[in-house]
Amino acid sequence: MFLHCLWYFDSSGDISALLSALVALPEQSEQGLRPRPKILIAEWALQVRLPEQVPHLLAALTRNMLESHNPDSEANIRTAVSPDFIKSTIEQPSSPLASPLQPRYTLLYEETITPEPDLLDGQWEVSSVLNEEFEREVERIFEGDERAVAAMRAGRDALSCAVKGLGGLEGCRGMEVWCGEFGV
Repeated sequence: MFLHCLWYFDSSGDISALLSALVALPEQSEQGLRPRPKILIAEWALQVRLPEQVPHLLAALTRNMLESHNPDSEANIRTAVSPDFIKSTIEQPSSPLASPLQPRYTLLYEETITPEPDLLDGQWEVSSVLNEEFEREVERIFEGDERAVAAMRAGRDALSCAVKGLGGLEGCRGMEVWCGEFGV
């Protein structure tokens, strides 16, 4: 079970390696045959249904762009992956451990849900990107790269406009959450 944790990984390669290794687990153990476990995942969907969710999406993408260039990052968004990436990684594992004779995992069920307004992750992410520390990090990481700094500022400015359009930070909500269940 993976609940809002895949974005903490340092790279999509790390996520792919973990999920592929999980899919490749043998059905046999020292105790004999065992059923292959289901894989359950809930992660941000990188999609919105409501205008109040737009700032969270913009903040997540902007933060992800910054952290993808920061090798020392410990931020909670380092690799924003989509539901499509997750599904293809599980259904088409790249692990050399995966046997062509093993049953493949397939998506059994998926749903995209709108989080309740009291889930404050969206506001936290928006606040962290609008914080002056974020601007200093952009300057440090992209020092000398005017185009990258301008692109990061554009993302931050778009976020700021979206927040103002909602009347402030309190009007922001978390983006959609994707839930998937995989089994053999």
